Amino acid sequence: MKKTTLVLGTLGVLTAGYITLLLQLRDHLEVGAPGADARAVVVTAEGEIVVVGTNLPPDSGVASNLWVGRLTAAGEPVWHRTHDAEDGVITGVDVELDETGGLHIAGTLTGTPPSAGLISLGGSGEVRATHPCPTPEQGFAFGLQSLDADTRVLLGSSERGSLICAVGPDGVRWSKRLELGWAADLVARTGELVVMTTFDMREGRGARYRPRILRLDLEGQVLDQSLPWNEGAAGQLLPLDDGVLLVGTSNKQGRLSALDGRGEIRWDRLLGEAGSGFAAAVPTAEGWILAGFTGHEDHAADGWVVSVDVTGELLWETRLPGGAGASLRDVALLPDGSVIAVGQAPGEEWPLAWLVHLDPGGALLWERRLGPRDLPAQTG
Repeated sequence: MKKTTLVLGTLGVLTAGYITLLLQLRDHLEVGAPGADARAVVVTAEGEIVVVGTNLPPDSGVASNLWVGRLTAAGEPVWHRTHDAEDGVITGVDVELDETGGLHIAGTLTGTPPSAGLISLGGSGEVRATHPCPTPEQGFAFGLQSLDADTRVLLGSSERGSLICAVGPDGVRWSKRLELGWAADLVARTGELVVMTTFDMREGRGARYRPRILRLDLEGQVLDQSLPWNEGAAGQLLPLDDGVLLVGTSNKQGRLSALDGRGEIRWDRLLGEAGSGFAAAVPTAEGWILAGFTGHEDHAADGWVVSVDVTGELLWETRLPGGAGASLRDVALLPDGSVIAVGQAPGEEWPLAWLVHLDPGGALLWERRLGPRDLPAQTG
C-alpha cells in the first residue's frame, strides 16, 4: 500500500521501491547503526494513531528492531512496543487494522535466510503470529492488501524479482513469483489484484527506472500488464472505480496518473519543483492527500503534503522543513479530516522518526521527532 521515497545526500532523488530495498539492506547489514524511522501509519476507529517503523538503540548489537507505537490524536503516547529477533521479526513497512483492533504488518522475518512475511499483533502491540512467505533466497516485504476478513496478500522482493503470497489465519495459502521487476505496491479490485513493480532500464553505466502495472487474478496469475510511464518510480497505487491511481516520482517531480482498467493513462499531473516526489496518498472527499518530499540544491529536504482534487489539480500544499535526507513516507486521515503524515528526519545524533499533524487545510498542528532515547528497547 505505501512505499518509501527519500533524498539521500549527493545521491539525489532515489526511487520509491529501491529506497525501501536499500533501507532494508541497511537494516540487515549495518549492525549497531542507531536511529529510528516511521514507515507506515493507520488511524483507529477511535481516532488514535498507529505508527510502524524501526527503533535501533545505540550499542544494541542487532541489525534492526520493529517499532510499533499508538498515540492519541494530540500526539501523546498510549503505548510503544519494540520487537526484535527474539520475537522473530526484523522490520515492518506496511500495516492494516482488522475489525477486532488487531494489527497486521508486512515485514521481514528472521530465518535462514530472512524472508518477507506477515506479522500479526494484538491490540496492545504484542506479537500473536508470524507467517513467512516461502522463498529460497533472502526476501523483503513491500506492501499489504486485504482480500477479505481472513486473507491478506503480501507483496515482496528477493534477488530474483518480486513475489506475492496470500496468508490466512493458518498460514500461507498460495505463493507466486513474479520475475518482472522489484516489488513496489498492490491494491485489490473486484475479482483481481493490481500489482506495481519497478524495473531497471539500465543503459551503459546509467540507470533509469520505470513502473510496470500487472493485473492478476485472485490466485496470483498474471492477466495482463502495461507500462504507463516512460521513466520514474511509483510510490503507491490506489483503487479507482474503473482503474487505479498511480503516484510517485517522474522527471524529478511529483507525479500522479489516473489509469483505466487496461493501464492506459486517463489524466496525468506533474507537481512540484525539481527534486520532488510522492511516496503515498490517501483519498479524501475532494480528491487525495499526497505526502513525500521536495528538495533543495544543498540536498536538504522538506516534507511535502499536497491536496489535489479528483482530476489532480492542486488545492493546497504544505512544506515542512526537515533537513538532509528528510522525507514523509505515509499519510492517513483522522475522523475530523485532519492529516497525519510520517517519515524520517535527521536528528543531532542519529535519524529520527518524524510525525506531523496538519489540519484539513494544511496548517501544522503539531510534529514529533522520536529517537531511540524516546522509545523503549525490546519489549516483547
